[in-house]
Amino acid sequence: MKKPLSNKTQQARSTLICSVTGMLLAVSAPSLIAQEVNSALENKNESTLEVIEVKGVRSSLEAALDVKRNANSVVDAISAQDIDSLPALDLGEALQALPGVQLNTEDAQRNSEISLRGLGSGFVKTTAEGQSFATPSRSTSQVGSTNPFGSFEASVFDGITVIKSPTADIQEGGIAGVVDKKLQRALSKSDGRYSVSLGSRYEELSQAWDTEFRFSGTKHLIKDKLAIAGKIAASEQNFRRDTANWDQRAFVNNDVANVDEFIQRHGLEENASIYAPIRARQITENARGDRISATGNIEWKATDNLKLGANVLYTKRTLDESNMEDVNFSIRRQLDTRYTRGENTGQVIQEVDLIGSPVRLNDGADGNPIYSVDQVRLTNVSWAPANRLFSYIEEAKGVFLYGNYANENWVIDSTVSASNASNEFVNEGLDVRHLTSRNNNGFEPTGITGFINTGNGDLGSASSSLTGIDNFTYTGNWGSVPLTRFDTRLDKAVNGRRDVRLYVNGRVDRPERDFNSFEANAKRFVDFGVDSAKITSVKFGVRQSNEELVNDDFRIGAGGINTSGLSDETIFRDSLTSDGQAEYFNGDFPGYYDINNGWRVLDSENLKRLLQADRDIPEGAVLAGDTGWFIRTAGGRNQFYANNFSVEQQINAAYIMADFEGDIGNMFYSGNIGVRHVETKNDLIGSGFINGEDVPFVTENDYDHTLPSFNMALEVSDDVVLRTAYAEGLVRPNLRSQTPSGEIASSVNSVRIDNPRSDVEPYTSTSYDLSLEWYNRDGSAVSVGYFRKEITNLFDRQTICPVGNEAQFGGLVGDLEQIDQPDGGFICQEVGSFTDPETGETTDNRAVNIREYTNIDATIDVNGFELAIQQKLDFLPYPWNGFGGVFNYTYVKTDEGPDAPPMTRIAPRSYNLITYWENDGISIRLAYNWQDEKLLSAGGGDPTFLGSDARSQTAGGRLDLSASYRWNKNLRLNLRAFNLNNRQEYDFIGGNEDAIHRVRYAGRQYQVFATYSF
Repeated sequence: MKKPLSNKTQQARSTLICSVTGMLLAVSAPSLIAQEVNSALENKNESTLEVIEVKGVRSSLEAALDVKRNANSVVDAISAQDIDSLPALDLGEALQALPGVQLNTEDAQRNSEISLRGLGSGFVKTTAEGQSFATPSRSTSQVGSTNPFGSFEASVFDGITVIKSPTADIQEGGIAGVVDKKLQRALSKSDGRYSVSLGSRYEELSQAWDTEFRFSGTKHLIKDKLAIAGKIAASEQNFRRDTANWDQRAFVNNDVANVDEFIQRHGLEENASIYAPIRARQITENARGDRISATGNIEWKATDNLKLGANVLYTKRTLDESNMEDVNFSIRRQLDTRYTRGENTGQVIQEVDLIGSPVRLNDGADGNPIYSVDQVRLTNVSWAPANRLFSYIEEAKGVFLYGNYANENWVIDSTVSASNASNEFVNEGLDVRHLTSRNNNGFEPTGITGFINTGNGDLGSASSSLTGIDNFTYTGNWGSVPLTRFDTRLDKAVNGRRDVRLYVNGRVDRPERDFNSFEANAKRFVDFGVDSAKITSVKFGVRQSNEELVNDDFRIGAGGINTSGLSDETIFRDSLTSDGQAEYFNGDFPGYYDINNGWRVLDSENLKRLLQADRDIPEGAVLAGDTGWFIRTAGGRNQFYANNFSVEQQINAAYIMADFEGDIGNMFYSGNIGVRHVETKNDLIGSGFINGEDVPFVTENDYDHTLPSFNMALEVSDDVVLRTAYAEGLVRPNLRSQTPSGEIASSVNSVRIDNPRSDVEPYTSTSYDLSLEWYNRDGSAVSVGYFRKEITNLFDRQTICPVGNEAQFGGLVGDLEQIDQPDGGFICQEVGSFTDPETGETTDNRAVNIREYTNIDATIDVNGFELAIQQKLDFLPYPWNGFGGVFNYTYVKTDEGPDAPPMTRIAPRSYNLITYWENDGISIRLAYNWQDEKLLSAGGGDPTFLGSDARSQTAGGRLDLSASYRWNKNLRLNLRAFNLNNRQEYDFIGGNEDAIHRVRYAGRQYQVFATYSF
């Protein structure tokens, strides 16, 4: 077997590919710009709907440069044609072709969430034709509402515009920027044009051929008066991702490990600490389902001045037959398992044999050195094979009714929209756990020995193995399960007093949103001032929107299951799913333990039927959705009770802005200045508990903001443009994270109050942009830009002692006093004595612990640079004149301040490199998207200290190919290939790439299809 490349070797090869490809480019383009400017950038000719038809990569980029040069705001975009031709599996992957956009690749469901200009997906506003709509998101991030772009087929949109510096008529909510999905305008399209595509995508790991279909068409029912247009795209979605994890480590001592001998053997410092891997986990995730998206438009030109229309948008992604096959072995991180009986009383049960070499990590907070180790042997490990059944159903639908009126003096438009979105996630986890329990608890240890070799990131050298797993049986008496538990235990006599349990746990999580809005705008063309400085138009408008979120969240437990059918024959399957597909990691990880050596797979679908059949229903049992399982209760209620609530958010906005132009010497300038005022009203209804009693929690939270903006473009010369922009913005708290539920627990000795999370106000920001663009030759440009964002009004959870404001708790606490402590903390307690009204028991100075989410005096400063180069080489002789390319580079530096946790999942550097050749009906495009090393988690108890637990992802990129051949004027044949460099994504801890935490791999994909246009 060919030895797989190590992580570092793959990175070096990827860098070489990029360097060689980059030598083909003289200069490159700032971005792929849309063929039509977003409605926010309208000018006097905006009432004329004209499509510039371009064919091929080169023509599309040239048209885009013309649009960018004439725009009076900072925008980047992708045209409808480029969405169809870019090597991208979905809309999110297409967006990473733009400068400043980074794709989040951590999740296994290809959700394709993005970050923009150093800020996460919650800071990005998503609209459709300038209108907000309900998004099928389950995100619980603190701010915003991330949009899973993987829910959409990219080809149904007429382009994407990313607005980086807003104008006053653009909706607030996107501090990082606004992603506007362009919808169709039927009258602006040619009559009687149709296109149909049919093809298939091959997934290397799942070895599945997924059918793909697209159709688009336009028909003028009445010439130049009434027209309809539509696009529909559908595809099967069957893909797999493999993950290898060494994701738990523990500081070992001489009680459980040969620490002193290891330190002496390797000549380490006497005060060194050893942080050893104590868990090995293997995962294969299979997603199975389909995706369908559609957009449609009907447009009627009622008069020469009035146009009416309607857009519809629909998407649904169903991955309802997915599963995750998971196995792990581990020892307790606390290293506290000891014998409690017999001659071995007091001795440790689980030991760590340090075999391999030390790997230096970041020093501890005390400055002492910390080392991991790449190879260990673990005794009496706990072993847990699992098979989790997953279902993801994401759906969004909306209608947008609009009217536009225009004459020589006025442009008036109005839009009414209504949309609905839902995202249902079901996780039905079943696993069998062979446990070595703390303090033994009357059970014998498992007798299983595990071996871990991380290979320091070289999967060809890595391995994991188990011994002692063959002498377990599962036929016997399994215990009954109350609603409060996840597990049933096998009679300990069956396996020599060893602890074997079957677990059922999971979740049904379903947010549903309804959104409706009304917007009206009016623009008056004027001529105020003189040639050197004048106002050319004044625009004003109002907007009202209403969003309602209903959030349902249920915890699945094992309560009430029928265990009579559990046996050796019914629990496990004979093979892994991957045994009928490509080998685990496509053979690049030969040292994994397979179905014959410990990776047992539960027959979860069969087990579900057995466990739910003919069962006794416990008193108080409530079904968790349509799963057939009962909700797991804690304290007599759904464990996730706090996540079940509803919220209604009403937003009222008004704005005014003016376009201006003039001359400074011989330099022409143009721009806009405006202000937007917005009011937000939130009404939230949840449930809470006071001393175990269910009570409703109703909260209101209102706030308003005034947001000025300014954009200007100065033509320094015929081919140089200087742009500057200023804007104030906001991003509201994520509605899903604003749980209005609270809890109060009171006893004679203490009272604990957890306030709702719904009282916080938005993050606010001040943004600056400055860019210089040089259009050095026809169809080519070089630009460099600087941006800065100052984000304030952050929020976090704090412990408070509200002395003087005790009345807000309705008599639940008495007068308070705060006693400051030398370490900077404090003690909060009641003044005097408290008597329990039920027992009569009295205590002095009852302890009070009150926690709340509140806005804090902290800031995030984001500074960044964007470099964009585009060049076509048509001045060279044939065939070299078909070459051209695009290069976009972004650098971001984020400063969160000394007391704030660092931003995660944002690479400080990223670039996108595209080179193409286009001639004689042939088009070939290579695209390489690269991200720098990025922090994934600060780890540890102090999130501001990046110690041995800090987790990062290695730098790397993906090479993709898109090629086509025009067979004749109607037929085009297409080929795409993804991940040609066979990238594997590596996470590591403690600042050392050899300390591997996790490796992820999705394999390669190949796509072939034919497009027939007529």
